[in-house]
Amino acid sequence: MSASRLAASSEEQRLRASFGRLQHTAHELLQSADDVERAAVRSYADAERNCAQHQHRAEQLALAQAAQAHEEISEVLINRAQRLASGLAGAAWSDPRWLSGEWLGSGDSSYLRLGSCTVPGLPADLSDQEDLPALVPLLDLGSLTLWESAEQHWTSPVLHSLVLRVLAGTSAMGVEISVFDPKLTGVMSPLGRLRTGAQGGQASGYGGQMLGEPLTSTDELLEWLRQARGAALRVAELTGLHGAANLGQLRGHIGDGCEPYRLLILLGYPYGLDAPTSTELLRLVHAGPARGVSFVLVTDPAALASSELDCAPVLQQTVGVRAGRGGLSVDGLTDAPGVVVLPDPPPSRELVERLIDQLLRAAVARSAPIVRLSELLPAPECRWSGDATDGVSTPIGMTGTAIAELQLRSADPALPNLLVGGASGQGKSNLLLVLLHGIAARYSPEQVQMYLLDFKEGLEFDRLGPSQERSYWLPHVQVLGLEGDRSFGLAVLRHLDAEFSRRAKQFRACGASSLSALRRKRPDEIIPRLLLVIDEFQVLVADGDEIGREAVSILETLARRGRAVGIHLVLASQTLSGIDTLASKERSIFGQFPWRVSLKTEASESEAVLGRGNTEAAQLRYRGEAILNCDYGASEHNQRAVVAYADETELDLLREQLWRASSATTPPRVFYARQPSAATVLADLLAQPTSWCGSDVEEYSVKERGGAEHGIDTNSMSESRVDGGRAILGLPIQVSSRPITFDLRGDPGSALALLGEGRDDALGVLSSAALALAVAEQHSGRLNSSAAQPAKFVLLDGVMGSGEHAWELSALARQLCLSGHEVELVSTVEISERLLRLGEVLNARLGDADRPRPSLDDEPELYVIGAGLHRATRLAQLSMAGSSPMHVLAQLVREGPLARMHLLGWWNSARVFTEQLGYEVSPLLAGLVFLQAPETDVQAMCGPYVRFAPQPHRALFVDRGSGGQPVEFVPFPSAAQSMDARATGDIS
Repeated sequence: MSASRLAASSEEQRLRASFGRLQHTAHELLQSADDVERAAVRSYADAERNCAQHQHRAEQLALAQAAQAHEEISEVLINRAQRLASGLAGAAWSDPRWLSGEWLGSGDSSYLRLGSCTVPGLPADLSDQEDLPALVPLLDLGSLTLWESAEQHWTSPVLHSLVLRVLAGTSAMGVEISVFDPKLTGVMSPLGRLRTGAQGGQASGYGGQMLGEPLTSTDELLEWLRQARGAALRVAELTGLHGAANLGQLRGHIGDGCEPYRLLILLGYPYGLDAPTSTELLRLVHAGPARGVSFVLVTDPAALASSELDCAPVLQQTVGVRAGRGGLSVDGLTDAPGVVVLPDPPPSRELVERLIDQLLRAAVARSAPIVRLSELLPAPECRWSGDATDGVSTPIGMTGTAIAELQLRSADPALPNLLVGGASGQGKSNLLLVLLHGIAARYSPEQVQMYLLDFKEGLEFDRLGPSQERSYWLPHVQVLGLEGDRSFGLAVLRHLDAEFSRRAKQFRACGASSLSALRRKRPDEIIPRLLLVIDEFQVLVADGDEIGREAVSILETLARRGRAVGIHLVLASQTLSGIDTLASKERSIFGQFPWRVSLKTEASESEAVLGRGNTEAAQLRYRGEAILNCDYGASEHNQRAVVAYADETELDLLREQLWRASSATTPPRVFYARQPSAATVLADLLAQPTSWCGSDVEEYSVKERGGAEHGIDTNSMSESRVDGGRAILGLPIQVSSRPITFDLRGDPGSALALLGEGRDDALGVLSSAALALAVAEQHSGRLNSSAAQPAKFVLLDGVMGSGEHAWELSALARQLCLSGHEVELVSTVEISERLLRLGEVLNARLGDADRPRPSLDDEPELYVIGAGLHRATRLAQLSMAGSSPMHVLAQLVREGPLARMHLLGWWNSARVFTEQLGYEVSPLLAGLVFLQAPETDVQAMCGPYVRFAPQPHRALFVDRGSGGQPVEFVPFPSAAQSMDARATGDIS
C-alpha cells in the first residue's frame, strides 16, 4: 500500500470516527430533546388539568353567587310587586286564588300585572324559578297606550286581562269601565256578560256599571269625558278636604261611599275624536289619574299618521306598551338592555266565565254604605224644636263625611219644591220615608202638615196611618191616598187649591206677602206649612182626560204660587218621559222645582229629572245612592250622596212616640182605591150622630167638597131636619170624611134604588143606610120632647134565592134589633106575599074616599129594604084583591113616603128595575145609586153627559129629588163588619 493510499485510509478512518462520534452526539441530543419534550408535554398536561379545575371551581362559585343574587333580587321584586299589585291584581292566572270568589276586591291596586320579566344572561337551569311580575301603573297613577300594528294583533287578550284584573282587584268593585269603539269592532264582546248581566237580571242591583254600554259616537265620548271631569272635580275637592293624595287614599279615609274609579278604553285612537274631545281627553289624561279617571289607549302608527290632531301631548302622558322581538317593551320597565316582558297567556274560557259569575254574584250582593236614619234624627229631647217660619229642612243621608240636607223654603233663595226620580227598586220610597220622618221629628204638627198620595201598588205610605193592628199614626199626616185613585188625587189637589185661595185672601187682608211675613206680624198665630207628596205622580196626570188636565192645571198653580202661602210639592216618579199632558207644561211646572233628586236610572230619565244633558244618575252604582241638585239640574251643582236607610222598626217606634207626644185624636183621612170605606169610620159616625144628622149639621162648603163646578153634590145635606130620616151611603171621594147621605123625606118618590152588579157593595150601602136610619130615629127621639116609637125594618132577602138568609142581612137584623127597633127578615120565596101585606098597610095608612086619612103621628117609620129584588119571583101575579107585588113596589115609591113608609132596594140591572116599578113610576124615584152598572144605563136614566166608569167599591149617587149633581162615593162594608169595628173600638 502506498503511502498515499495509506494516508488516505487513515484520514477516512478519522473521518469515520469523527462522524460516528458526531452521530452519537446527535443521537444523545435527540434523546435529550425527546426527554425534554416528554417532560414539557407532561408539564402542559398537568397545567391544563390544573387550569380546568380552577376554571370549573370559579364557574361553580360564580353560578352560586348569581343564583343567590337572583333569589335575593327576585324576593325583593316579588314582595314589592305583591304590595303594589295586591290580591288578584298581581296574581298569575295559575294562582289558585282565582278559583274562589273570596279574593274579589281584596284591595285597591294601582298596579296591574301584565306578564313576567325576562332577565338577560340567566342560565337555563334558573328558568324554573318563580317569575318576576311585570307591572304597569293605572288606577291613581296614570294611563296606558297599547301600540298595535297591522301585523301584530296582541292587544285584545291584554285588554281582557287588564279589565278582569281591574274589576277583581278593586275593593267593593268600585270601578266603572267604559269602551269607546267607533269602528264597532266588538273587541270587548267576550266580556259582554258583565254588561248585560249587570243591567238586567241577576245583577240589576249593581246598576250595570262594571262594563258600560260601548260608546260609538263622538258626542257620546264627549259627554262621558265631561261627566268624568265633573267627577274628578268632586274628588279633587274631597281629597283636598281630607288631605289625600289620590282617590285611593280618599277611599281609605271615608270608605267606599265616595266616587268610583273610572276607566275608559279608547280603541283605534285617535279615530273618532275631534278637537273638543281631544282637548277634554288631554286635560283628563294629565290630571285625571289622581282623581280616579284613567285611560287605556289602543293605537298604531298608521292611525296617528293619518290624523290631523296633535296626539303627542296625550301620548306623552301615558305609559307605552309595544310589541317587539320575544315579547313586549314597557316604558320605564324594559329600558335596560335585554329586558323583555312576556305577556301572560290569556286565561281559559272556563276561568273567564267563572270569574264573570263571581263578579255578577258580588254585584248582586253589593249595596251602598249603610247610613242609619236614627243617626241623623234629633235626640228625643230635641224633637219638634224646629221653626217652620222660613221653611223646613232635614238631613236625608251622607255625602262623604258631610251630611246631605234637603231644604224647602219660599225665599232667600227660593227652594219651594222637590222633584224625585229613580228606577224601580233603587230606593225612591225609602228616600220619601226618610224625608217625611226627618221633617216630622223636627217640626210639630202645628208647624207642618202632610198630604200624601201613593199611586204605587206597594202601599208604602200605608204604614203612616192607623190600622186594626195599630191605633197610632204619624200625627202630621192629614190625608193618605193609597192604591192610586186618580179621582181622590184630584180631590186632594182641589182641596189644596181652595186652601191656597183662602190663605191668599187672608194674607192680603193682613198686608203680608208670604207665610213668613204673616208669622212675623202675628207670631202667636201658627199657620202650618203644607207638604204635598205624590209618589208616582205621573199616574195622576199621564192620561189626557179631564182628570189629567185639571190635575196639571192645579199642580202648575201650586208649584208656581203655592210657596208664598206655605204650600210645598214633592213629586216622585219612576219615569217622566212620554207624559203628554206635561208636554206643554213641562217648563212652567218643573221650572218651579229647583230641587232635583235622582236615584239610579237610565240616562234619558236622568235628563228628564235632573235636566237636559245631566245624565249623572245613570252613572250611580248603588241602590240608595242619589244625585242631589238644588239648581234646577245644572250639572256643576250635582252632589252624590248615600240616602239613609229607613228601618221600619225604628220608624214605627218614632211614629208611636210622636203620636203620643201630639195627643192626636182625629186620624187622617185614609182612602184606599180598591177597598170599601173603613168600617170603623162608619162605627164612629154612628156613635156620633150629631156630626151628620139633626139640627146642628153644617152644610158642605163648596170649597170643602170641590164645588158644583166639579160635579159634586152640595145639596145632599142641606136640610137641617129630615122627617123620614137620613141614610148614610158611603164616604165621598174627597178630603172631607163627612159621609154621603140621602134624605128620606115625606115627598112622593123619596125612595132609594141601587142599580148594578156587586153584592158586597150593594149590601154595604143598604147596611150603612139602615143602621144610620136606626140611629137617626133614636137621635130624633132624644131631640124631641115627645117620645117617638121605634122604627120598623122589613128586610126583603132576595140575595140567596132560597129559603135561607144572607149572613150579611142576618147580621144587620141582629144589629137593628139590638138598637131597639122592630125587624122582620123575609126570605126570597116570601117576598111577593110580604109585599102584598105591605100594600095593605100602606093603604090603611093612606085611607080612602070612604074613610078619612088617619093621623100618622102614632105610626112608626117603616123602612122596606129589599136586597136582590131582581131575584124575587111572582111579582107580577095578581092577588085576589087585584093587586100585584110590582104594583106595591110602585105604590111604595109614589105614595109610601106620604105614609112614613120608605123603600130602599137593590136591583142588579136598570132593565129589571124599570120592569118591576113600571116606566111611569121609575122616573119618579128620587135617589139612584149606580154600582157596577154600564155607563149606558147611567146615561139613559140621568142624561148623556153623566160619566161613570164602573169598578168594585165605587158607586155613583144621583139625588134627583134635590137636583144635585152626581157624586161618586165609596160604600162601607156590610153591617157585621161595621158593628164589629164599633164594638172593638178601633179607629181608622
